[in-house]
Amino acid sequence: MDGSRDSALDESDDVIIIYNRVPKTASTSFTNIAYDLCVKNRFHVLHINTTKNNPVMSLQDQVRFVKNVTSWREMKPGFYHGHVAFLDFTKNVGSRWALDQAKYNLVNEYLLVGVTEELEDFIMMLEAALPRFFRGATELYRTGKKSHLRKTTEKKPPTKESITKLQQSDIWKMENEFYEFALEQFQFVRAHAVREKDGELYLLAQNFFYEKIYPKIN
Repeated sequence: MDGSRDSALDESDDVIIIYNRVPKTASTSFTNIAYDLCVKNRFHVLHINTTKNNPVMSLQDQVRFVKNVTSWREMKPGFYHGHVAFLDFTKNVGSRWALDQAKYNLVNEYLLVGVTEELEDFIMMLEAALPRFFRGATELYRTGKKSHLRKTTEKKPPTKESITKLQQSDIWKMENEFYEFALEQFQFVRAHAVREKDGELYLLAQNFFYEKIYPKIN
């Protein structure tokens, strides 16, 4: 009998990260950094491959997935990534309820949601908050950008007419409002985490300590 399976994992190893990928938002560049760091920082990276790339899991698959990732100790600490939705909000795409629920989930259910234009800041903040996984990620991104980029070939820009028509749709207006909300939230979190000096970003030092601790320890 393998006694190691019954032993408790170290607290720093009993960690799971779920990265919900969004198409065309530098998600490949970001996950490649995780793959490059996994051996050095001693964690596992797993891609969640759903049938026909369906982002919505069935109820039974959600149960299986939660059971898998929480009990699969051989894969801890684990970084799971895939084009998997957080929640299938509603079939009524573009509804106000779905938008409000998405905003709530962004603030309350995710440690951090980044934006493509500020990927370096996103990586730096993850390294500060989760060094067990992302130690060295910022330097890796800065010195090896080209190796992590994947550009879409033969990408044709939309016409002005197409853009105008798209921006008139209720779905686009909802999605744009959500993007602006996500950007504002990210910038708020960043303002309390990093400072810029001479064109470089620096993490703020720890800004809390403990005092008036009782009962006194002899």
